[in-house]
Amino acid sequence: MQYTGETIDSAISKGLQDLSVDRENVEIEVISHGRKGFLGLGKKPAVIELTVNSSVQTESDTKPQLEIVSEDQVDRESETLDNEDSKNIEINSEKVEEENQNNLDVVIQNLGYYLADITKQLGIEAVIDVSQGKRVVYYNFDTELEGLLIGKHGRTLNSLQLLAQDYFDKHKNNNRRIRIMLNVADYRERREETLNNLAQKKAHEAIISRSQISLEPMPAFERKIIHSSLAKDEHVKTFSRGSEPYRYVIIAPAKAKYYYDN
Repeated sequence: MQYTGETIDSAISKGLQDLSVDRENVEIEVISHGRKGFLGLGKKPAVIELTVNSSVQTESDTKPQLEIVSEDQVDRESETLDNEDSKNIEINSEKVEEENQNNLDVVIQNLGYYLADITKQLGIEAVIDVSQGKRVVYYNFDTELEGLLIGKHGRTLNSLQLLAQDYFDKHKNNNRRIRIMLNVADYRERREETLNNLAQKKAHEAIISRSQISLEPMPAFERKIIHSSLAKDEHVKTFSRGSEPYRYVIIAPAKAKYYYDN
């Protein structure tokens, strides 16, 4: 039988207590030594398998006997088997979900090492804090070289984020869409405020000039901020043009006729 614990010894102790046998009366096979994890993620317990030596096993003399089984008992046994099948399906689903989560934890952990290695090669010493939401994994950098890591208009940080997203998508083993977000010194929050202000300013210019205004190329999540900022403004329309990584937002008067390439 298999047993788990924080360490091999704790798993063995749990098994010996459950089987009520001494250590010399069992054979021990180590299935997994476990893993402490990285930044609280990817932690896995130690797993061992205990087999009781045949010399201490109780052998029962079983003789074939004729047993009369009633129809009600057969129905009850059939219902029990159905319930067991349902439980087995639930257990298998839980195992699949657990395996997917374990894989996700490992990928998140390895991505942390990957990002740490890249920043080190850039000459940036940083401490990375990881937090996992339902659909987003956040990597927050603490460094004295904030400006170097961010780059002009966030280009270095955005490029690093694209690399991180590509790494994550290639290594995860399911189709669940999870976004990777990198941040340093609350840059994302400050950048969002800047983009909201920019959107309002350029919308005013588009209305006054009665012409469309093209913004500089931005990554998708920044373009989304512009679109959301002006979504309820009845006087302007926003749409995107171009191909990544040069795709950009256009702000135009609502009554003007433009081809919207969304």
